[in-house]
Amino acid sequence: FLLNMFIQDRAGVENSPVEPVSAGFTDENLSDIAVTLRRIGDDMSRDIQLNRFIDQVPLKSTKDIFIKVCLQMFEDGNFNWGRIVALFYFAYRLIVRSLLSGLDSLPWIRELISWVVDFIVKKFAKWIISRGGWTMIKEWFGISSQTFGVLICVTLAIVGWAVFK
Repeated sequence: FLLNMFIQDRAGVENSPVEPVSAGFTDENLSDIAVTLRRIGDDMSRDIQLNRFIDQVPLKSTKDIFIKVCLQMFEDGNFNWGRIVALFYFAYRLIVRSLLSGLDSLPWIRELISWVVDFIVKKFAKWIISRGGWTMIKEWFGISSQTFGVLICVTLAIVGWAVFK
């Protein structure tokens, strides 16, 4: 649900061709999480280098390529909320590119979303639970903008390496 919420929110902010999907959740905690996801997504959408690297990932990539890029993003074993949202943002950008291509994208988009969810469950579930759950994503904003800049640069380098390797 959070991934879907992130994708829908980014699409609204960027006027992207993603159809709204109502999930029926109105929980206040989810609203707080959505606001935090939006803020992190806004920062990522302004990062020109990050978006250039993401745009170089082949459209309608296979699961192997997608997982390879994701594993490279987290290869150093350092997990944080920014990197998890970077995964959301990566999926969002691939979805938008797919929709704008005019190809029949819906089956691939469904697969992509399942890949992201599976990756998060397998790689981050324990970390997220140990942090206190998704509501703790708000802790991300306790870090400095310099730290955020370093994390974005590391993410860019990893995505670039994975794409060009």
